[in-house]
Amino acid sequence: MIIPIGLLVGMMAIMPPPPESGRVPAPEIDATVAPRLTPDPVVRSIQRLQDAERIRVSPPARELRLEDVLEILAGLGGLRIDADWTALGTIGIHPDDRVTPDPQPGSLRIVLDQILAQVGADYERPVIDGSPDGLRLTTVGNVGRHASPLLHPVSDLIESQTLLAASGSAPTTFQNEGEIIALIRDLIITDHWYEVGGSIGQIESRPRSLLIMAPSFVQLEVGRLLQSLRIARPDRVAFSISVVGMKASEIDRIRLAHGPETPASVIAIRRSPLAVGVFTGEMNIEPGSSATIEASNASLETSITLTPVWDAVRHRLRCGIRATLVGAAVGGTRKIETEIDLDMPVTGSVMLVPALADQSPLAVLLTARAE
Repeated sequence: MIIPIGLLVGMMAIMPPPPESGRVPAPEIDATVAPRLTPDPVVRSIQRLQDAERIRVSPPARELRLEDVLEILAGLGGLRIDADWTALGTIGIHPDDRVTPDPQPGSLRIVLDQILAQVGADYERPVIDGSPDGLRLTTVGNVGRHASPLLHPVSDLIESQTLLAASGSAPTTFQNEGEIIALIRDLIITDHWYEVGGSIGQIESRPRSLLIMAPSFVQLEVGRLLQSLRIARPDRVAFSISVVGMKASEIDRIRLAHGPETPASVIAIRRSPLAVGVFTGEMNIEPGSSATIEASNASLETSITLTPVWDAVRHRLRCGIRATLVGAAVGGTRKIETEIDLDMPVTGSVMLVPALADQSPLAVLLTARAE
């Protein structure tokens, strides 16, 4: 398993345990002490989270106790799953709660999300974090107790004083570490940093690096964000577009099983025996420009326009989509006009087309790949 580029890590001295009750205090980080390179437990915890996204399982389709389902999933996925039942009980989740898994194959992480969505209260959902041995289910109030320090180098993202002119296709550079910290706080666990009254994470600036005290799932998201900031604007983007007819419930099931907004979910929907193919086309477009694909036959007239624009701050494509489908194949006239985010270098998106009562369900499937 490959850890994202942004996850070069360092460990500090072992922190004293937080108090057993009340709000967890912000950990003290001594700016005069360099982190010691003992990252193995943190790296293993992050790897377990990535394993949970990669491993596919198919649980039995019958009502079971939640505790029994977790044991079954752990066996199917070969990954230990620990539940902090004392903490989970405070948000209404108990070992004897009855749940019914979806038997369709899906990633362990997505299947676990589906099962946990059936229990507890809506005001707070459980947190799925990583541990050196597997996954840990707990609450927002307790996950901060498992925070670990990691050093994320960001020197390559800081603007060089000798840089005369920035290339339009180069990764975005920042004036200093503070600008990167602000972006992280805006995009990841926004309400849970100690600086805004939360109890999960803390960020300290270091020369050309960031020292972050947070649980493994946060460290993984920070690493992925920093990795995305290193991606340059693609010169061209290859788009593959399909329009299919399929029930919305079946589309949602496949998306959840393969991970929403992933190429895998798009491919699975296209290949489903329940999908009725309406249209397929491809386009190769430079960000900042626009292109239209049109086709017609006896039962359908199609016009689809894509307008990709590179968002240099978030390192994503923002793609405007305008589609018009007219004919017997789609039950009349169907239109969609929207804008979506696409992560590079490869990503996917599934968009449902609004339907009238006498029209069959329809979806536009899109994959994008940097060229």
